[in-house]
Formats: sequence, C-alpha cells, structure tokens
Amino acid sequence: LTVFERLNLNDTVRFYSQSTVPDRYTEFEDTEFEEAMYAFVDGESYRGYYAFIALLAHYRITLPLVLVMRLPGIRQAGERVYSYVAANRHRYFVCSPE
Repeated sequence: LTVFERLNLNDTVRFYSQSTVPDRYTEFEDTEFEEAMYAFVDGESYRGYYAFIALLAHYRITLPLVLVMRLPGIRQAGERVYSYVAANRHRYFVCSPE
C-alpha cells in the first residue's frame, strides 16, 4: 500500500494496520481484518477486491483502471486473484504494524 500512501498528496486517506484500526471501524458488520483489506467510504465498507476499487476510485489518475476493474470478466478474475494473494500474503509480503 506504500504506492497509495505516496499518491495521497492531500492527506485525505487514512491507512491503518489490522492492529491499529480504530474502534469505529470494528463496529461494521462482518469485518474480519485478519482475512481481508477494507476501505470505508461515506459510511459504507468495502472488502477485498472491492476495497482496492474504492481506494483506486479516490485518485483521479487511477479512475480508468477502476472502470476496467468493474467489468464483469475482469471483476471475477480480480476477486480470485485477490483471494489467492490474501490467503498467501504471509508467503509473499511482510506486513508489520505501524
């Protein structure tokens, strides 16, 4: 998520690790922070692949990518790729608390 943090020039997006997420976000129904990434926008929660779409939609430069990611065939493939990466994140990525 470092790339997205650097794109956050206006400081309008807050990034939290699963161990530092504020209580107000844990109250959303069906949030399992150990299993997926979440984005919270205007009182709505987005999980996994859809959290990435919500994050990308926040930046003008990535809006064309958002449109492609929402296409039916791309969306199903993206969900599968996200599920695989999330299930194997400890093999490929080092996640450390802030």
